[in-house]
Amino acid sequence: MNDIFEKLEEWGCDVPGTKARFLNDENLYITCLHGVLEDKSFEKLGEAISEHDCKKAFDATHNIKGFLANMGLTPMYNIAIEIMEPLRKGTVTGHEKNYKALMASKEKLAHIMGKN
Repeated sequence: MNDIFEKLEEWGCDVPGTKARFLNDENLYITCLHGVLEDKSFEKLGEAISEHDCKKAFDATHNIKGFLANMGLTPMYNIAIEIMEPLRKGTVTGHEKNYKALMASKEKLAHIMGKN
């Protein structure tokens, strides 16, 4: 098994389920993992949180949550849920800690992918 997949599984990601969704095309899966790292929704979420813009933050988190679920990145997905649920109720403050955790997990993914 590819070292990246081993590290993702150790981290708690759903690698087998995601590989099945990708018809076991490991190269496509790796390409899409790189896409997660490049997605601008993370920055949009940070901006929205600092601006206290609930709609913008909700939209960014909704995008993030969707692609994290599709990619089987469970640890990151769980943090996105922690951000999204209060936003769904209109709470626009208090997300900084979870946003920092989400960005730290993005850095962990980058490390696993050999990007840092």
